Amino acid sequence: MIIAVVGAGGKTTHIHELEEKYRNRGKRVLITTTTHMMQEAGCVLSEDAEAIRRQLGENGTCMAGNAAEDGKIGAFSADFFAKIRQEADIVLVEADGSKRLPVKAPAEHEPVIPNGCDRIDVVMGLSAIGKRLKDAAHRKERVMELTGLSEEHILTAGDLRDIIMKGYVMPLREKYPECEVRIYPGQVRTLYEQVIAEILKKEDIDG
Repeated sequence: MIIAVVGAGGKTTHIHELEEKYRNRGKRVLITTTTHMMQEAGCVLSEDAEAIRRQLGENGTCMAGNAAEDGKIGAFSADFFAKIRQEADIVLVEADGSKRLPVKAPAEHEPVIPNGCDRIDVVMGLSAIGKRLKDAAHRKERVMELTGLSEEHILTAGDLRDIIMKGYVMPLREKYPECEVRIYPGQVRTLYEQVIAEILKKEDIDG
């Protein structure tokens, strides 16, 4: 099973939550990217199939990708990804970038969904609520275009729902009808944000 994680504000945290869940079920979990993500300890920094197999066998998990600049890993070649995905039960793919900001609307070439993807998890950081759009949003011009909001606008929970649905959920469901697309609010810290997170997830299911 291949799960692509897209959006902003908690993608890496979500990936590790999924990693723990599936490892606890005895699954072998490979973590990689179609864009860039930060390296972590023990990361395999090349298309070394044997090293990846060894880590999956010994630890049940492996983060891997080609070495990139600034302490990051980059995407595997399409051929190597097609081969190495067979070594894991679950492949978790960070498939979007957000410059560490909590909100994003993707450009036309984003996100970069891997071949064979089964599910797309859309993450959006609730820490953006109460912040100015220009301070919280990656690709703010795209967010403004989708929503009609100004860069000085103070973001609300309703705004985040619009960005998630218009920027990600609806176009992804149209482009990848074979994939399940789910909303996973990130950066949930307060009781208020927990309530908003549950509303967003319920609206996604009901919609």
